[in-house]
Amino acid sequence: MDGTKKIGIIAGVVVLTLIAIMVIAYNNLSSIARGIVEDQVPNLSFGDLDVGWNSIELTAVKYSSAAGKVLLESKSIKVKPSLSSIFSDTFKVSSVTIDEPYVYIEIKGDGEVVLPIPQPTAPEAGDSQPEAEQAAAEGDAFAIYIAKVEINDGRGDFVDKSVGRPYAQFKIKDVNIEIGDISVPPVSTKMPLDISMKLEGPREGRFELSGWYDPVTNSGDLEMELADIFLPHAEPYYRSKKTTARLSDGTLDLRIQTKIKNKDHVTNIKTTLGNIKFSSDKGKFMGAPAGAVKEYTENNKLPGFVCSLSGNIDRIDQARVSCVRQITEQLVKAVGKSVVMKEISKKLFGNKDGDKAESKGGLEGQLKGLFNRK
Repeated sequence: MDGTKKIGIIAGVVVLTLIAIMVIAYNNLSSIARGIVEDQVPNLSFGDLDVGWNSIELTAVKYSSAAGKVLLESKSIKVKPSLSSIFSDTFKVSSVTIDEPYVYIEIKGDGEVVLPIPQPTAPEAGDSQPEAEQAAAEGDAFAIYIAKVEINDGRGDFVDKSVGRPYAQFKIKDVNIEIGDISVPPVSTKMPLDISMKLEGPREGRFELSGWYDPVTNSGDLEMELADIFLPHAEPYYRSKKTTARLSDGTLDLRIQTKIKNKDHVTNIKTTLGNIKFSSDKGKFMGAPAGAVKEYTENNKLPGFVCSLSGNIDRIDQARVSCVRQITEQLVKAVGKSVVMKEISKKLFGNKDGDKAESKGGLEGQLKGLFNRK
């Protein structure tokens, strides 16, 4: 046997050995992953679990909150363990993919966002253990890292409880969520977030959120956009005692930029209202007479109203009230200015038919008459 053949045989044996090692390693990783899914993901149930050489697949999956609310329901979830786990004390997952699920997304009253992402929890040391044993147990706790979680083409419900009762509720579709760098126990890192969905209704709205968030330091940099939201359905977002008129149509656009550091946020919001129609001209809309708002929006494109906020993210309710107040003041000013200018024009230059106005008292008298009217 010549040298070339010997090298070929040795190379073949090495390749087969490596393949065998990879298969064994992936089988071990899949078994570990199965154990994590079965034992360490609270409130997750599934019909069956298929273990492949490089992945596991859960079928008939249901994931619920601690209160029993179904957050996610899917025909299958695919989990791909990473080979690098072999050389690490952390079990690493390359990706978790969830296709076409039902999802329930909620913003709690304190502003916390509940996403339908099943997450394992690391075992905790008991409170009754001595400090030294607790420290050792925490050091030996099973660490998990998930590089990416994807939800594709979901549908379901979105409920925002931060606005108070009655809550803002929307049917959603085309839900796509991608979150990266998930660690259990949590570590300080800039977790990338990318969320998009459509809101169903008489007008099809759109929601997008992107940026990063650090779950340990409660810091982040996020941008959010809501576009073409059906205004009557968005009533909780502009709800105030200064709105009594009923709307039949309209759109709401929001652009939000927020920077958070240790729970303290600085947020800028631009609000644009359009296509506003009322069931009747009675009542007020954000402090301005409904009839005046209707007339103003028929002849003018509403400007973008801007509000600037800062404070603690745990008091998101205060931020909403402050923003509504700022927007109300700007809307009343814009509509009021338009009405005043129209009245001045009528008083000074004539009525709608172009007739010249009476000039009793001259310009000074006309202005006094305008602003002193009951």
